[in-house]
Amino acid sequence: MATRRRMGISTLTIGPGLDGSISLTTGFLSAFDPEPSLPSAFEPWEEVIRQIPMLLREGRMHHAVLEMPKLEDEITRLERRYLARAAIVLSSLLHAYVFEVRNIGNNPSYIYISRSLTAALEYVNCRMARRNNGRMTADDFLQNYRRVPGHDSRVGIEYFDVPEEDMSVGVQIRMEEAFAPALEAMTNIQKCIASNDEATIILELTNLSAIIIDCARVFISVRFRGGQYGIHSFDPVYWAKTYPEVGRKVRSDEMDNSGINSPMFHALDEFFEVIDQNEELHRQ
Repeated sequence: MATRRRMGISTLTIGPGLDGSISLTTGFLSAFDPEPSLPSAFEPWEEVIRQIPMLLREGRMHHAVLEMPKLEDEITRLERRYLARAAIVLSSLLHAYVFEVRNIGNNPSYIYISRSLTAALEYVNCRMARRNNGRMTADDFLQNYRRVPGHDSRVGIEYFDVPEEDMSVGVQIRMEEAFAPALEAMTNIQKCIASNDEATIILELTNLSAIIIDCARVFISVRFRGGQYGIHSFDPVYWAKTYPEVGRKVRSDEMDNSGINSPMFHALDEFFEVIDQNEELHRQ
């Protein structure tokens, strides 16, 4: 465990410091801008990543993945600063591939998955000291987002490039941003419990309640399709057939990409001591 400072931001990193962080300003979201791409040797992978929405629309995603170069030697020489990007790239390719193969009528139990792709992801996850070999919450949005000055943060790598995806991932990002001050409030409450400072406990609980209400405001800000919002709103039917489906786990040690797996909910469960130690989220 270590603390780093950058541009006045104090960030706590856990483990080797490659996979996630905690800061007072961004909460569980990475406080640092992620690498925008892998080194030039991995351009064939990055090219497929840029084309994922088009390839899925045209039904060519699985062909593109199978035709990618393996780059087995290159992945072992990857610098540490690129590991988080590599994890996002590899897991995105894997999930997009499986999503398309499922949709063209294949039995999910018998989908062939390129061993070179899964082996590369396993290698990267091992170097990042992850417990699991599959896609993590960090790959979905904690590190897979970009800050746009003057605008809401946006997801980095997209599967579909549609409003439903951007709004779905975007609301998770914005809720984590809104939740960030709660980490300090919960810490202060724990300190006050130890010192029997009831007045401050009440004050901090009030602050925590206000933060949770702010998170709820972010959630209900999603504009469902219809009426005055037109095409720039959220179609729940289209969303249900795309983003949640591509986020389904493809390996037994993964979690489905679901809002309930967001770190803010895990933190609240831990704070209120209601988490089940046997649940998948706790183990991850």
